[in-house]
Amino acid sequence: MIGLQEKNKLGGKALAEARRKKGMTQEQVAEAVGVSISHYIHLEHGDKSVFKMSGPLRKALKDLLGFDAYGIR
Repeated sequence: MIGLQEKNKLGGKALAEARRKKGMTQEQVAEAVGVSISHYIHLEHGDKSVFKMSGPLRKALKDLLGFDAYGIR
């Protein structure tokens, strides 16, 4: 069984991959979705959970990057 910390790391890795596929920097994504660069980096590193993002942030990342945390297995 996968632990919460490992799940957060996998989610962050998937977010980073989605960003790279769009050819964007962390700074560009953070600005586009309206969060601080620090907050965004914490999401990519798994320090903050992509599974517990606010609805507006979740939608913004889906619209911008096609990222859906709930599609991660």
